[in-house]
Amino acid sequence: MDTTSSGASGAAVAFATLVLAACGGGGGSAPPVTVGGTVSGLVGIGLVLADNGSDHLPVTGNGAFAFGRTIPAGSTFNVSVLAQPTNPTQACAVKNATGRAGSGNVMGIAVTCTTNSYIVSGLVSGLAGSGLVLSVNGGDALAVSANGSFKFASPIASGAAYSVSVQVQPTNPFQFCNVGGGDGEIAAAPVTDVTVICASHPISLFAGNLGGAGTADGHGSAARFYGAQAVATDRAGNIYVADTFNEIIRKLGPGGIVTTLAGTRGVFGSVDGIGAAARFDAPSGVATDTAGNVYVADTNNHTIRKITPAGVVTTFAGTAGDSGSADGTGAAARFNFPTSIAIDTTGNVYVGDAGSTIRKITPTGVVTTLAGTAGVYGGADGIGAAARFRLPYGIATDAAGNVFVGDTGNSTVRKITPAGVVTTLAGAAGISGSADGIGAAARFFNSYGVAIDAAGNVYVGDSGNSTIRKITPTGLVTTLAGAAGDVGSADGVAAAARFYYPYGIAIDAAGNLYVANFYLDNTKTYTNYSADNFRNSTIRKITPKGIVTTLAGEIAAAGSTDGIGAAALFNHPSGIATDNAGNVYVADTDNHTIRKVTPAGVVTTFAGTAGSPGSADGIGTAARFCGPIGVATDTADNVYVTDGVIYSNAMDVPFLCANTLVRKITPAGLVTTLAGTAGMQGSADGTGAAASFCNPAGIATDNAGNLYVADGGLLYTAALPNPCVNSTIRKITSAGVVTTLAGTAGTQGSADGTGAAAQFYNPSGVATDAAGNIYVSDTNNHTIRMITPSGTVTTLAGTAGIYGVADGSGAAAQFGNPLDLTTDTAGNLYVADSDHSTIRKIAPGAVVTTVVGVPGQTGFAAGALPGVIGAPRGVSIMGTTLYITFYGGVAVAHDFP
Repeated sequence: MDTTSSGASGAAVAFATLVLAACGGGGGSAPPVTVGGTVSGLVGIGLVLADNGSDHLPVTGNGAFAFGRTIPAGSTFNVSVLAQPTNPTQACAVKNATGRAGSGNVMGIAVTCTTNSYIVSGLVSGLAGSGLVLSVNGGDALAVSANGSFKFASPIASGAAYSVSVQVQPTNPFQFCNVGGGDGEIAAAPVTDVTVICASHPISLFAGNLGGAGTADGHGSAARFYGAQAVATDRAGNIYVADTFNEIIRKLGPGGIVTTLAGTRGVFGSVDGIGAAARFDAPSGVATDTAGNVYVADTNNHTIRKITPAGVVTTFAGTAGDSGSADGTGAAARFNFPTSIAIDTTGNVYVGDAGSTIRKITPTGVVTTLAGTAGVYGGADGIGAAARFRLPYGIATDAAGNVFVGDTGNSTVRKITPAGVVTTLAGAAGISGSADGIGAAARFFNSYGVAIDAAGNVYVGDSGNSTIRKITPTGLVTTLAGAAGDVGSADGVAAAARFYYPYGIAIDAAGNLYVANFYLDNTKTYTNYSADNFRNSTIRKITPKGIVTTLAGEIAAAGSTDGIGAAALFNHPSGIATDNAGNVYVADTDNHTIRKVTPAGVVTTFAGTAGSPGSADGIGTAARFCGPIGVATDTADNVYVTDGVIYSNAMDVPFLCANTLVRKITPAGLVTTLAGTAGMQGSADGTGAAASFCNPAGIATDNAGNLYVADGGLLYTAALPNPCVNSTIRKITSAGVVTTLAGTAGTQGSADGTGAAAQFYNPSGVATDAAGNIYVSDTNNHTIRMITPSGTVTTLAGTAGIYGVADGSGAAAQFGNPLDLTTDTAGNLYVADSDHSTIRKIAPGAVVTTVVGVPGQTGFAAGALPGVIGAPRGVSIMGTTLYITFYGGVAVAHDFP
């Protein structure tokens, strides 16, 4: 036997066995294995994993993953991140990334993703005062003491919204700082371009909130709208707003600057012309064409208007003041309160008209009725005139020429084909709710504005639900942003955001939505339907990812928060006065409290408890007030308050509470009742509790320690069991003895004379001068009256029964429901002319000028005088500084007289 040959053959067999094993062959060899694991924390897109530098695996969600290729058992693996996620940007790390495979699948690899965060920073310039505090997203307060760069401490996650604001404005000197580029979405790098520009302004915010309705142009949050109901976009990235109650069309440029494109704020009419020369009457709808022209549903004029890019306004169809539903060309056509408007790609204009029809206007001005029948309401589908609508307030078109309608009164969304075939896309006519679902299973509550994206998705301003809804081409309805029934103004993502009854809605080429967030708060104590009731007149933006930010305007954030400057909140403050140390006291009417503001702008609650009306005496927050209106101080720094009446909207319960008292607060905060008895209305003179008042408003002190009260009349006397209409000026001595100085209880008028022979008509404000004269803002007479120390009443300025805003001397001047007034040491009077949003000055000789505010413009605009001040209710002066209460808080105006 050849042992050598036999040995060689055995070696060959062994070698072959090893080769087979390495190749995975042979009957006992291990099969190839897969490599995988789990992913967690992934929220971005674009994550790609690799094994051994190849076998690229895109990962779209959290959970288990496995590479497509297997590897031989016993071979090595090396898992790495080939591409990190973006939108938002994330950093994903691999645990157990490398090793040698055994006989089983590799499943222990863990990929953990975390979202990158970035710092927001910028530059401050122009700062001269002290105390500036910035914040981002309402927190991360940052004190800034000098010009130069600033940087917030807390990073913000990629993909999240950021909003930089001024939490506290500088003082010593007073300044107003405006933020530029402070709003956006964190991308993949730090934000470094926020600018804060400060200037020493003659008029600026002292304490409270700047938000609310108004007319001011400006950058972002500095702009104000007044009941804006519709928005539209153009190809250049501009946004157009039908600013309904301002009677104007506004333009919001890509840089965030709001300007007035056409019309004059607060002046209605139907004049064609260029820019401010044009006039509108409650414009409610707005749309743009491909050439950059803007079309307007000029509702109360019953016309469709056209505005060229140069601002030239013409009447495109209909005749102003002549309503109807006639088809025809141009001026021959008739509309009946058109409310919504849209334009298709060929230039046809579609109008929601008369609450029951959809009209079509060709580019040449030929008007026809596309669907519905004038004056016939309902929710029926059908062709042309057979279809029925109920208040179609939203309208949009798609690329195929279909028209989509927010059929508000039916709480549905309708579709009209180019042939006029009307169907219900989503919702069920007459059945409101907030259900997501498909087609008729979905529910809306007053579906308002509509918009369509390039993919055919329809977006709806679901006004009654305070949400934004999305309808896919297959009819699937989901809630994109907001929470049904939960109203508010919070920015945030998807369901975390809040809206106040969103109306108009538009979309741009990038898929961003813009919402006219218009909300009328008619529960306010005073002047329903005035500018301070439109608490949420803002333009909101929603990105395709559902991130909601406030693009322009600022809400009126009523509240009772103590704090510094803009961090404090008030709820309809009225009377205001100062003490010897420069502290300011404010009658915070709807909070039922008296607030104190130090010279540095620190706001505290001096007496009363917010939200707890009553009449209890006590110290500080243990005391109770009911709608305090007037406030005054004496030389010893005691504070006096007229504790008035809060009305209800119910006629069978005409007021919520009626203290009709005069209260005294010591510097230590002890509240006592000086005169009157809670709930006892009347006109009795007497001492302390024996006296009675009807509705005490303004209050003032003289150098001798006497008090003077404007005891105005009640507005809803017919609903009261014992109505009283005093319209008198009362005097209270330091001992609490009440007498009637001028006027006769129950007699309203405008007679000059002495004592009871004089007549007033709901006087609201009262002030005194060093000579002992008393001045009265005689509100419903629209005049300023003067009472000598002997009780002789004369009319100083204005003419009884003449409502206006004219400057001039004596009777030539005009006022509109003047409220409060104050005097300075030089003998000048300053009057809060609330209806005209101005402060008027009356110099010796009865010469009247307007020194703060612009007649007809509301909101708040810091800067050079006259500025813009919304509906001032109270005014006081210390030295050369005016303190003014308006709907959001307290403003200061410097260098008077």
